[in-house]
Amino acid sequence: MPSSLDADLATLFIPVSNGLSWVRSAGRLSPGESAAVIGVGQHGLACVAAARRCGSGTLVAVGRAGDQARLDAAVKLGADVIVDADREDWVAPVLAATDGLGADLLVDTAPGATDILAGAVRRGAARRGEDEQVRVLVNRCRHRGAIVCELAAGNAWACSPCPGWRATAA
Repeated sequence: MPSSLDADLATLFIPVSNGLSWVRSAGRLSPGESAAVIGVGQHGLACVAAARRCGSGTLVAVGRAGDQARLDAAVKLGADVIVDADREDWVAPVLAATDGLGADLLVDTAPGATDILAGAVRRGAARRGEDEQVRVLVNRCRHRGAIVCELAAGNAWACSPCPGWRATAA
């Protein structure tokens, strides 16, 4: 590490580089597309910042009770809408913010929320493309046939589409 680099900034390297990799490379977010980031820890906030930097249209950040400071940080980093998932069903605000279409990209950085995420996708939280697939990135794969990409630090490129999403009707 160069001596000129502030140690506090150096600690951001991994979450910021992963956020950019996950949103841009693995998630293929294009300018103007909407995104929803579930989880507002260091990686989630980095994904919010990356999505905004990549030109995201509507950007939603979802946290839980006790995350208010992080949700406030998400707004400062570019989130248009913040949701406390312990107080409300987070799918409804995503649908409202995207005119009922669902987010073009869902990024789940919250551990253990995969089953909840799969149900949310079935309810329309993610927009289906012309090929009837959705773009969803998840922290850990626990639900077979419902995961497009598992996030792996430094290796988000090793993702493959899962045909199970096609069979999951909204």
